[in-house]
Amino acid sequence: MSLDSSATPRKFTFSSLEGRVLCKKILAESTPWPHEPHDFQLEGACKALDGIDVLAVTPTGSGKSLLIIYMLLYSAIANDPALCPASQLKVKNPAMVFVCPIKALQYDMEPKFRTNGLATVVTTLRPPNERIARARSRCGAVED
Repeated sequence: MSLDSSATPRKFTFSSLEGRVLCKKILAESTPWPHEPHDFQLEGACKALDGIDVLAVTPTGSGKSLLIIYMLLYSAIANDPALCPASQLKVKNPAMVFVCPIKALQYDMEPKFRTNGLATVVTTLRPPNERIARARSRCGAVED
């Protein structure tokens, strides 16, 4: 007795050579992304597409656009399954939380996301001195 392997669909692996080639093609042909991704950006995006958590800690100017690449790939494939029929992507409108350590980076990244067709919301916390003053006023503390 043999098992028919054709009955079980193979899960597509984006972080394989075949997957990376496909993702480069999708980026070039089906998204507004104008650049060839760096290898580490594509690898990170492909790992994320495979459902593997990716934490990227990078210095300024080193390629945080990986986030844009991932979102563009996910959105393109989820909204047009014909791009990768074997993929298991289920969410039609993915979302991402992107935390920036400084306001300037938030305002630098926001137009890059928008230019590539990704909706964004930028929010900032009040500066520490404003938060401290507000907390003091709430609890009735008196300023020195």
